[in-house]
Amino acid sequence: VIEAREQEGRFASLHELCSAVDPRQVNKRVLEALVHSGSLDSLGGGRSQQAAVLDAALEYGQKLRADREAGQGSLFGAEPESSGPEATASLLPDLPEWDEHTRLAHEKASLGFYVSGHPLDRYRSELLRFCDATTESLAQLDNHRQITVGGTVEGYRERRTKMGHTMAFFHIEDALGRVEVIVRPRPLEKEGLREALKSGQPILLSGRVKHEQDRNDDGAAPEAKILLEEATLLSDALHARTTAITVRLPVESIDRTKLDSLRAMLEQYPGPCPVSLELSSPGDWRVNLAETGLFVDPSDALLTGLERMFGSKVCELH
Repeated sequence: VIEAREQEGRFASLHELCSAVDPRQVNKRVLEALVHSGSLDSLGGGRSQQAAVLDAALEYGQKLRADREAGQGSLFGAEPESSGPEATASLLPDLPEWDEHTRLAHEKASLGFYVSGHPLDRYRSELLRFCDATTESLAQLDNHRQITVGGTVEGYRERRTKMGHTMAFFHIEDALGRVEVIVRPRPLEKEGLREALKSGQPILLSGRVKHEQDRNDDGAAPEAKILLEEATLLSDALHARTTAITVRLPVESIDRTKLDSLRAMLEQYPGPCPVSLELSSPGDWRVNLAETGLFVDPSDALLTGLERMFGSKVCELH
């Protein structure tokens, strides 16, 4: 099997891969990391399906290897029919694919970085309106400048001072880079701040730029950091500031069934914000239906539901 697949250049399924690898060298933890990082996307099925069936695929592979070692393969060395790609594909459970947050969290945990996107991608247009700085632009800003930045929290930790107070430190990361954030005792005690910083969700923070010289390297340029004053979940901040939403769809991606599903989804989240619908044929025409008669609560659950329905971000907050 391995020699044949080396000639063809790929395995047909997760089950076939598990039947060919040596479990002493490629164990469950390794295969799980490969699934979570997207390295096995070409083997068919979604990552949620592959993760759910991994134990069964390993058992399947172990049985086939045992049969081969016992000489129970066919006369011509072919595998049983049950090992074919059509048969093994039928063994995948009927599960929805992971949402963007789960997919990216698994990529970061497996590889240490994101592959298929960034947690801030869905908020790109909103961040341009609500933030006045990025991790990249901080170095060019004046010391003590008041700024607002959006990003994800990395490496959160707390430390007791000599006076017995508690400070916190972490890096905020956006699509352009990362900078260190310092949280002094008084801001750290604000209600809900710790919870937001430890949530694993993107945050919106405000604070002041602090250009700090490395004590061990007088010749180095000062490093831009942030002294945090306020922080909240980005989804909560955008929810509080949103007064309307627009759903943008290319006409080739929709039909009557999709439109009915869209209406049903929007009606699940009633609220104060009017919904407009923009239909377009890329490079050709665009029409905006400003009054749909629908009003929604622009929650993170709604945004996630729409992304699952259409496979990408389709909603913009205003």
